[in-house]
Amino acid sequence: MKTLLDIVKLASHITDSTYQYFLVGVDVATVNEDRLFPKLHNGQNIEQFTAAKTGRGLSQITRDLGYIVLVQAESGHIIKETTDLAEIRKGSVVKVLNGRLLIQRYGDHCNLEGTNLRGAQLEGANLEQANLTDADLSGANLKNANLKGSNLRQTELYGANLHRCNLQGAVLDCTDLRRANLTEADLRYARLDKVALRGAELWSAYLWDIDLSTCFVEGTDVSRADSRGAKITVS
Repeated sequence: MKTLLDIVKLASHITDSTYQYFLVGVDVATVNEDRLFPKLHNGQNIEQFTAAKTGRGLSQITRDLGYIVLVQAESGHIIKETTDLAEIRKGSVVKVLNGRLLIQRYGDHCNLEGTNLRGAQLEGANLEQANLTDADLSGANLKNANLKGSNLRQTELYGANLHRCNLQGAVLDCTDLRRANLTEADLRYARLDKVALRGAELWSAYLWDIDLSTCFVEGTDVSRADSRGAKITVS
């Protein structure tokens, strides 16, 4: 299974034999401090550098996977992830990447456990067989996304747009799908145990052969879904 680091290397055409890079998730609360990155190109501070590369100021960037900063160290021949500020300060920022765009393009078979993707624009993303356990995708746009066979255990999908999303064979145990838009979503053969579905929209969703008997479906109209062979208990 791929890691986020593998995705960054793929997108940036980085090989282990080139430079040493450190991945730093942009944290609005701290990254604005000039002393954190003392060796920026052309005398730019982190605010100027990020704005130049992304067209957006740091105040508009969300935390975690909003953007990823690549920092080139002075020596070494491996690529790794670190939160050691002493190590980070030794390097020079060379690239800022849109982490969510990387996931949209390269997220299949990737381990994204615990990732913050709240409100992310992931329309049409390929996340087939990705591990999204404990991830926060509340309010995210996953319209037409491919999540076939993905692991969505305890994932936060409150209010997410999953219109026409492929969730065939996905595992959604203890997932929060309240007020999610699942119209025309394909959930055939998916596993849903103790899933919160209150207020979810399931119009024309494919629910073939799935068991909803342990799910919380109060306030959810499942009558308009295609539920052939499904086991549904409405409390």
